[in-house]
Amino acid sequence: MAIPVFWGEPVVTPVESMPFIARESSGELSFGLKGTEETPGHVKKLVMRLYAPEHTRLVDATVTPLGGAPGGWKGTMTLGAELVETGGDRMVCTCDYAGALPAVGQEWAWKVTISVPRGWPMPPEWEKSTNGWTAVQAHSADDTGTPWSKSMSMGIRTTPGEDIPDPR
Repeated sequence: MAIPVFWGEPVVTPVESMPFIARESSGELSFGLKGTEETPGHVKKLVMRLYAPEHTRLVDATVTPLGGAPGGWKGTMTLGAELVETGGDRMVCTCDYAGALPAVGQEWAWKVTISVPRGWPMPPEWEKSTNGWTAVQAHSADDTGTPWSKSMSMGIRTTPGEDIPDPR
């Protein structure tokens, strides 16, 4: 079977079901994907890239598996180009998972903890932040390819912010 360029199907969360995280607090945000016919068979390693939703930060470099998804992720977090241990806006994680990717219709899901700072320019009508996303790269067991999953959206709902400049 030819290695596909992209695999899986993101699990879509309707806006009304996105977690509500109030300003100056943190909460959990989950995301996931389902296996499809294009999902490659076996892999020897996974790489995950995460981008926090707009106007939010990743609390730490922890990615927690839900259900039967692979765990043991080791991450490096950045804020812009600076390495940070807390409060990053993006993260790259690796997992030494070796085995099958999700079968057709099977879901893999994970969660991260997101914080919502006090301010930053955000129009009063904005009650959600949905520009965050993540994707998983599968390294094939026979070194024939490293296809990426389709992007999984990461979104939250929150209260409008004050007009405070981005602290970066």
